[in-house]
Amino acid sequence: GTFLERTFHNRRLASYRRLLARAVHGRELGLVVDLGFGTGYTIDIHPPCERLIGLEISLDNIATCRKNMGDRCPSLVRSDVYSLPFDDGSVDMLTMFYVFHRLQQDMLMREVKRVLRPGGVFVFSAPWQYAYLWHQGVRRMFHRMGVFSDSPEMRISFDVPIMRFSTSDVRFLAYEVPGIRCKEAYVVPSLMEIHVVFVKEDKPGTSVC
Repeated sequence: GTFLERTFHNRRLASYRRLLARAVHGRELGLVVDLGFGTGYTIDIHPPCERLIGLEISLDNIATCRKNMGDRCPSLVRSDVYSLPFDDGSVDMLTMFYVFHRLQQDMLMREVKRVLRPGGVFVFSAPWQYAYLWHQGVRRMFHRMGVFSDSPEMRISFDVPIMRFSTSDVRFLAYEVPGIRCKEAYVVPSLMEIHVVFVKEDKPGTSVC
């Protein structure tokens, strides 16, 4: 790619690293699964864990990942995201970058809830235009924050996850299922993305946030 494309790609990966670090808060991780990892460009940004698995439906992508990553390539599993090949309550962290908006979220979220252990997290990114379309409350919130203006707040660094919004305002959480809640969500205008962390509750009705 061009210099600008490589620069944007590197900054996106740096932002994802910070997103994962915030979600983990220094906790020790057992099993981490990267859902829909494509050719593996996000695989090696994950925090330390006992085991990292990449899940992908495309055989071509799996072959490309193995070729490109060589010895750094983690365990790879071919599967879709609607029937995850993991035991109930066995996963500490699920990640998904720029795929969530293309899926059937209700089916995905049921599987997320099933495989996460209590206190486990599901971290994903998606285009912020998708959040804009999810709910008019998000649109009003963006305007209130000045996201669609030329205000100084928009002239920001790629390095800052800005505009954290209240999870009570973000009603894309129609995709929540009982027992799993949105812990935090950020708009990152410089990447034109939203970054979201869901967490599985310890007990029904009890937040771990």
